[in-house]
Amino acid sequence: MKYKNDTQVQALKIYPTGYYVYYRINGKRRSMKLGSLDLPIKVARNLAQKNLGLVATGTDPMDKKNKLTLDEAFTNYVQKLTNKGSNSAKQYTAIYEKDIKKQFGNKHLDEISDSEIQTLHDKVTQRAPIAANKCLEVLKATYRHAKIKDHPIDGIEKNPEVKRKRYLTEEELNGVVKILNSKSKIPELTNSVAFVWLLILTGARCGEVAGARWSDLQDNKLTLKNHKTMRYGDDRVIYLSKQAMNIINALPRTSGTIVGIGSPRKFWDGIRKQINAPDLRLHDLRHSYASFGIGLDMNLSMVGNLLGHRDIAATQRYAHIHEKVSVENAQKIGDHIQKIIMNG
Repeated sequence: MKYKNDTQVQALKIYPTGYYVYYRINGKRRSMKLGSLDLPIKVARNLAQKNLGLVATGTDPMDKKNKLTLDEAFTNYVQKLTNKGSNSAKQYTAIYEKDIKKQFGNKHLDEISDSEIQTLHDKVTQRAPIAANKCLEVLKATYRHAKIKDHPIDGIEKNPEVKRKRYLTEEELNGVVKILNSKSKIPELTNSVAFVWLLILTGARCGEVAGARWSDLQDNKLTLKNHKTMRYGDDRVIYLSKQAMNIINALPRTSGTIVGIGSPRKFWDGIRKQINAPDLRLHDLRHSYASFGIGLDMNLSMVGNLLGHRDIAATQRYAHIHEKVSVENAQKIGDHIQKIIMNG
């Protein structure tokens, strides 16, 4: 198999299957895979030099079953998420930096015990039970990416989670809209205002609104190709009411994406503080959109289609009828929201 020598670390070889470091110890020549080509070259070089350092002290790095530190393994995993364009990268990094890194970052993967993980989980649970579960999720994903099947997270019991059922009240909706209207003329807030409006008027996920491009827009819908939120790589179609189209058409085409920002989270934190609703999340706007649809006597299938909950058993035979109904339903919800605002 052909390979290339790295230009900076002589012992580092680059094969089509990944990065390998070659070394000689106790009279034997050995090679060790450092990772796939998804790994940034800088990380591969650092890993190679670290393992060569062990060899220089007489330690064979291949003797360590889990040779990566948690910091290194997590960096590799986040890099993979980033390369895939996953929205989880930032969220996982925030969780790791806040609750995991300080305690375990410099430890090798095989040095972290299940009792230590349990202690971490118990400690974070005292502050935020759901955050504690997220720590387990991040750790498990990191070990899996490092291809370690037997890891200390197995057997740690998660805290029970009750799914939230939080919706905008009509009073809260009017409060949000009042703030959006008051901020709409401030140039630096234009994108954040539009982002929140589109969440309210489409029921789309934050990642869908953030990733929607001008090239996805056609007539009164956004078509996100091979979208990761859909099964089997199907397209995610977001149907746009006249109200939603008005928001989009008012935006300048200064970037490839329609809203031009990744998240309006800080802006939203200010809104929910002003309307005295500290527990109201951006994702709850999606719940509210669904509740508006149900309140207009739309069945679960109709609402599910607007939200992108694709029924994979649905036949293509009625696709054109289904789309027409979805467009009409999106408009009904848009009109309903506008009516609430006008009456407020």
